[in-house]
Amino acid sequence: NQALAAIGQSQLMREYTEAFQRRGRQVAQILLTRLDLEDRARYLNARRAIEALFAMGVIPIINENDTTAVDEIKFGGNDILSAIVAAKLKADLLILLTNVDGVFDRNPHKYADARLIPVIDAPRDLKSAITTQGQSPLGTGGMESKIQGAILANDAGVCAIIANGRGEQVLEDLARGRPRGSVFIAHQGRRLSSWSNWILSANRDGAHRVLVDDGARRALIEGKKSLLPAGVRETIGTFGEGEVVDIADPSGEAFARGITNYSSEELMRIKGLRTERIEQVLGYSKEHTVIHRDNLIVLKEK
Repeated sequence: NQALAAIGQSQLMREYTEAFQRRGRQVAQILLTRLDLEDRARYLNARRAIEALFAMGVIPIINENDTTAVDEIKFGGNDILSAIVAAKLKADLLILLTNVDGVFDRNPHKYADARLIPVIDAPRDLKSAITTQGQSPLGTGGMESKIQGAILANDAGVCAIIANGRGEQVLEDLARGRPRGSVFIAHQGRRLSSWSNWILSANRDGAHRVLVDDGARRALIEGKKSLLPAGVRETIGTFGEGEVVDIADPSGEAFARGITNYSSEELMRIKGLRTERIEQVLGYSKEHTVIHRDNLIVLKEK
């Protein structure tokens, strides 16, 4: 598959080049893996390259590097990749095109009475029933992955639109302010720093989680505090110091994410303890906090 991807990449770029040349525009290819965006230095290099292309009036065609990516470092589809790039570049708008007119309350391919939801201002409250199940014949992402991408963009302060890419003048209508599809409203005033966006856009598969009690949840959301060992109840997955992890409430629902100062093994030994006992239990103390407030992003505030 990776060899076939290498063949297909050149053919795909030829199609893009010819299509944009007819409009007098030049394109460039950028191939990324998740590691390119999760490693801080590589992320900054990629961002500088994209910004330099914009400055030259060149349109970057960004795709996942299927030639080198393995399952462990894949984005899970171009919907997620585009959302991560939009978040990291602080884009004004993310447009996700699909084969239906937007997000419906029921699958429009199965139910004639399905209704389009034109505006979505609380995307995290969408239930799994409000999706068109299945995968597009042109890619790995169905409506679920597009909703996940829109939520990711919204978390970073980027508005998103899911619209039908098979209609005429879709992008032109959107550029003129004519509504098409479903609009995901971003959090007001939430334009994150480049450091915060890097934390936000790290691997979102939920494999690495720190479960905290209700008191810690309130302290992180309402008090804007750092996470201390006393508030930790459990860890999910194996992770090391310096990795980005999700912070979840007792039910397992993630409401924040941040960079941990301790590994999962260390956290299991100091969970629930007061800060002054860290050194007594571990034999050393690296930090007083499990996740410092400067390295923590709240995803859901209610």
